[in-house]
Amino acid sequence: MVAWTADGSHRVSCIPCGHVYGRHCLEMWLLQYGKKKAPCPQCGKRYTQNNIINLYVPEIVVPNNDLEKQVLSLRERNEYLEKQQAKLLEEIKEHKNEFLVDGARVMGIDASSQIILTSGRAHGVSAEHILTKVSMFHGHGMEKIHLPPDTKAIRDICVLPGGHVVFASLGRKLSIFSMATNNVVLQYDLPAPGWSCSGDYTTSSHIYAGLQNGMLLVFDIRQTSAPLHSSMGLSTHPVHTIHCAVDGSGSRKVFSASSIGPCVWDASENRPSLVSGMENQGVCISLACSSPSSDVLVASYRPRVELPDAIATSQASTPQSPAPTGSGKLGCHTLLRRTTATSFARDHICSGSVSELRMSKSAIIPCRDNQHLFAYGDESLYGVRTWRLPSFQRYTDLKPHRQPVLDLRYAESSTGERYLGCLSAEKLQVFTIR
Repeated sequence: MVAWTADGSHRVSCIPCGHVYGRHCLEMWLLQYGKKKAPCPQCGKRYTQNNIINLYVPEIVVPNNDLEKQVLSLRERNEYLEKQQAKLLEEIKEHKNEFLVDGARVMGIDASSQIILTSGRAHGVSAEHILTKVSMFHGHGMEKIHLPPDTKAIRDICVLPGGHVVFASLGRKLSIFSMATNNVVLQYDLPAPGWSCSGDYTTSSHIYAGLQNGMLLVFDIRQTSAPLHSSMGLSTHPVHTIHCAVDGSGSRKVFSASSIGPCVWDASENRPSLVSGMENQGVCISLACSSPSSDVLVASYRPRVELPDAIATSQASTPQSPAPTGSGKLGCHTLLRRTTATSFARDHICSGSVSELRMSKSAIIPCRDNQHLFAYGDESLYGVRTWRLPSFQRYTDLKPHRQPVLDLRYAESSTGERYLGCLSAEKLQVFTIR
């Protein structure tokens, strides 16, 4: 009843009849009989102490029927999931539209109406900032929309229910745009340039704005005069990402990210809290959320560069123009999994090529059987790389661009159509996920 070992007092041994036992058991069997010979417990053929033969084996594995059944079951499930994800990959690759755009920077996808908005700068002396409305239906073309001159560059776009879009801009404006009339129908003045925005899954009247000075503002579109609530962040670094989601109990959660890392905002408190365990990880440049549940987050980082005081002072006082990033810098993506309603735990980490300058975008794509894919605009590829979650096993690379990926969005319509959009300065890709 005692498991054999490869060596030692209970090493695997045999007797002349060929049956195999642990040596200690054979010796104890001889002592129990009190004679020089004892019968084999299986066939009865007698053996002596000198008949015990040591067997030399590199490894001992004890059979376990239950464990073997579990292994077989897991193997079958793994094969099933691989087939399902391979099918998803083929469907993503087969259903792709490409549109040539010029100077685009950010995008938003209205999956229900199959319309995409991109924002960039128009050609010409004035070089005003414009929206481009792209129909995902073949042959419906593009429509350029001029914005109020004080809008300036749009940093983020979020599609709201009911045919409206909210966008945050460097002109210190938070604007609501009507897809039906192609006009800005409501505009809020911000105390600092806007960097990010989001709608609210729990109420259609609330919108959020993340500012360049680290503040988060909450607006009620039924009130046009001032924000409903404003909070200071943990730093004065720009809030480059906002996600509004719900937890398992249906409570609203607002997640944001600035360069110090991902934060959770509580409406009852004036300041957010940094997600536990994410201190001093580097410069956080992106945050993806598995909306609307927010059970899974992926935070992306690039290494922090410590500059000498003289250089840091010079760079702080002199505005710098973005430069081509080449192959980027080696950064990392960290998976965060919800453990309670208000806390997360760090899980797997993988490396990836990230931008040295830009705050990039990323996305989490839900798949069958509660599985997820993580998508990121890899700087070395100039295209989208995807990984399986939670393992971060590399899944596939989508068709690359000639320039770096600037924006990446996942969107799902009310009837279940799902899209992944990928934008560079010269091309817009839209993948249909079936």
